[in-house]
Amino acid sequence: MMAQQKVWRDTNQERLSALRDANREKLNAKARAWTLANPENNRRKSKAWYDANRERSIARAKAWGRANPEKVRAGSKARRAANPEKVRAQKRAYHAANPAAKYGLNADIVQALIAAQNNLCPVCTKDLAPWPSTRTHVDHCHDTGKVRGILCHGCNSREGWVKRYGARLAEYLANPPAQELLELA
Repeated sequence: MMAQQKVWRDTNQERLSALRDANREKLNAKARAWTLANPENNRRKSKAWYDANRERSIARAKAWGRANPEKVRAGSKARRAANPEKVRAQKRAYHAANPAAKYGLNADIVQALIAAQNNLCPVCTKDLAPWPSTRTHVDHCHDTGKVRGILCHGCNSREGWVKRYGARLAEYLANPPAQELLELA
């Protein structure tokens, strides 16, 4: 029976093609309905195809992304807006595993910098916590992006504070407001 069907299909290719073309919308709707009704089967088939065609699939996705950068940006923006907690969790996980990656450094380079500083913060000379740590930070220039060294958490925080409020602090120390009041009293 199967052999007869194959022979019939082979001899009637043009007729079948014309039927498919005439009923394209109906066939597509039927296929969509089946896909929605059988998600696990569809996932299994998609995964099998991807596993068999991984390099081809990746190349196609990269080519599409290069050809449609605005669609990629819009999709990324929509995903970030729809899943802000997931995005935050992914960022935290990435930076916990690669805290210096955004400065172009890997763990070996950071360890070399810490060793060059004798495992001390160059500002307060306290021992630096072992890398990676939330208490040890890569200090960098916000204007140029260049790395200056590795600081302890306190000095890294104070350094930013002094840049923002240093002039006010100097003015306060030179002319403390309480001095005038206490001299009058």
